[in-house]
Amino acid sequence: METTRRGLVGNDEDRKNGTAGDVPRGRAEKDDEAKLLQELGHRIVALREARGLSQVRLAKLMGIDRSRLSKWERGQHQPLLKHLHALAELLDVPLGELLTGGTAEPDPPLESGARRALAGVVATLNRLLEPRSGRRQPLGDEP
Repeated sequence: METTRRGLVGNDEDRKNGTAGDVPRGRAEKDDEAKLLQELGHRIVALREARGLSQVRLAKLMGIDRSRLSKWERGQHQPLLKHLHALAELLDVPLGELLTGGTAEPDPPLESGARRALAGVVATLNRLLEPRSGRRQPLGDEP
């Protein structure tokens, strides 16, 4: 394999199969990627079935072939970002939940000192935003 200033170029075999310039990956990294794709595929299947959608119906809604969806569900191919967004929307889940399987943790409640400091900032902002007419509209309240 030949090396240039731009990095790895690859041998003739690499150039033929389109992998010239690819950074070699270790077996563990490939295994991790395969595992993540399989987990994503299982989540897609579970969410699709929970919504009562068949592969054919979901693929049609997305404008793709059923075989492409099947490959995602089996962890054989990685969906493009635009397809992940479409899946999340059609399956009615946040994209992060589709990708990780977890739900977002709520922010922990503020401690009393932080709450008082935040209340002081809001009060200052309210004073600064007070209309010159003398009529006060507190920040966060509807008129």
